Amino acid sequence: LWLSLAPNAPDTRNPEFMSAPRSNPVAIILAVLLLFSIAYNISLSGKLKKDLTVKEVVDGDSIILDNDQRVRLRGIDAPEEGRCAAHEAKIRLTELIGGKRVHLKNTIVDSYGRSLSHVYVGSIFVNAAMLDEGLARMQDEGTEAHEVFSSATNHAREAKVGIYSQQCRTTTPPDPKCAIKGNIRSGKKQFYLASCEFYNQVVVDTSFGDQWFCTQSQAKKEEFTLADTCSR
Repeated sequence: LWLSLAPNAPDTRNPEFMSAPRSNPVAIILAVLLLFSIAYNISLSGKLKKDLTVKEVVDGDSIILDNDQRVRLRGIDAPEEGRCAAHEAKIRLTELIGGKRVHLKNTIVDSYGRSLSHVYVGSIFVNAAMLDEGLARMQDEGTEAHEVFSSATNHAREAKVGIYSQQCRTTTPPDPKCAIKGNIRSGKKQFYLASCEFYNQVVVDTSFGDQWFCTQSQAKKEEFTLADTCSR
């Protein structure tokens, strides 16, 4: 009774008191992490000079600048070393920007801690040029360059150059004795026998990990499994 009559004491029986919103600790933590991520990217963008000289071309989509900063070309993905068109991609990127002063734009840091930038040399948008010549595939996440990247990709695909050429993408085995198709899509590695449904439609893209196999044991050794559409 004394508590209920004490001045300024809240009435816990009041519905308004009972329904007062409470802080959500998970939401607060997520908000703090988001703010930290934004602040970090802004900080990095400020520290990374926008005009620097390319000291080294690592591969078809990565460079090292004269301040030893490693930068990946944002929104594109070139073939890894040893894969179809990888050598050509590195050579072409070297021709475009090797030893030259470049301008970096829209720099961010991805989940792996890598700096990603739109790279320009003079009036040339290097990222788009690599796509236009079929030396990389598009991985744009919806930036201002999306339409330019899409147009460049379509041009390369229609012209069947680079990674879209028959040298890198084909449905016919170069060796009839090695006709098993190893196909990677959405991270899933599957192989197709000539007897499998849709076999003729499956494209082997040797620029990005697809392979031809002579035997099933070879395919399994590379961690490919028989495709779901094949009879078991």
